[in-house]
Amino acid sequence: MSQGDKKTLPLWLSIFTDLNRGTDWGGIMAGSTLIAIPVVIFFLVVQGRMVAGLTSGAVKG
Repeated sequence: MSQGDKKTLPLWLSIFTDLNRGTDWGGIMAGSTLIAIPVVIFFLVVQGRMVAGLTSGAVKG
């Protein structure tokens, strides 16, 4: 899975590691943030509905 533009996210983040220059931590953190933003947005959208669905079955009477 490491050929061309078909890379998984961890392989894409490994681009920021170079044997000669070391690790570009700023690039890795920026890439990690870009990866995490859609997950956080999805969680915030779904979280309210999930809590409502879980608690609706717990109401007695």
